[in-house]
Amino acid sequence: MTRKQIDQLIKTHSAQRDFAKDQLDKYYYELEAQNQESKWLNRYIKHKRIVEDLKKEIPDDE
Repeated sequence: MTRKQIDQLIKTHSAQRDFAKDQLDKYYYELEAQNQESKWLNRYIKHKRIVEDLKKEIPDDE
């Protein structure tokens, strides 16, 4: 992947990670009452790991 592709993926997955975190911060107890908190926790963790892995990626064009 090129640096541009990696940066775009980091931007996308960071936004998804941040959205999941925001939902958990704002609505945790409501999500818990609906048995949805683990779905949002898993979503947050998934995108957090993707961002961490992408930041370690070495671009093909450097």
